[in-house]
Amino acid sequence: MKKVIKIIIVTTCFILISLNAVQAQSETQNVNSLADEIKQLTNKGDYKNALIKAKELYLALWNKAPLFYTKAILVENEPEGVGMYIERKDNKFAEGDPIYVYVEPVGYTVLKKGDNYFFGINADFAILDQEGNHLYEKKNFGSWSIESKDFNTEFFLFLRYSFTGIKPGKYRIITTLRDINDQNKKIDIDIPIEIVSK
Repeated sequence: MKKVIKIIIVTTCFILISLNAVQAQSETQNVNSLADEIKQLTNKGDYKNALIKAKELYLALWNKAPLFYTKAILVENEPEGVGMYIERKDNKFAEGDPIYVYVEPVGYTVLKKGDNYFFGINADFAILDQEGNHLYEKKNFGSWSIESKDFNTEFFLFLRYSFTGIKPGKYRIITTLRDINDQNKKIDIDIPIEIVSK
């Protein structure tokens, strides 16, 4: 009886692997086909349709990409939107000062739910001293989710920190972003700061 069960499990796994391989091959062909179409349209000078196809290609690659970020910086205050921020000139803060971080994540998994698209990110953070010792950490300190009619690729996170009871010195804030729709996608953001005497 045990042998039969093992054979069934192996066969099922083989079928799943084969289906995944076929799907991956089909997706790769779609990406290559779109790239060829863009090249042909560009050569003809049809930039409007080349741009439309380029967006299709961009979206076809989006969910395949790992979770990463194009920007993670200290800012002066709360941003008004994507790219609408004032970058902070230094990383020095007094104990208890608010610390604002602006992040533009890319490659988060966007899923279709009925007529809408859905994505989201959870975040953990830790503060480390110069030797790399974890002084404090918090899991799930932030969670963001968006549902919209469009496959949204313009999104930013605004992270706020404030530390009390911390001595003057150099530290690192490590923020871990985790994709709500794909547990294999996560990334660490390392922001160095310095706490100075008031």
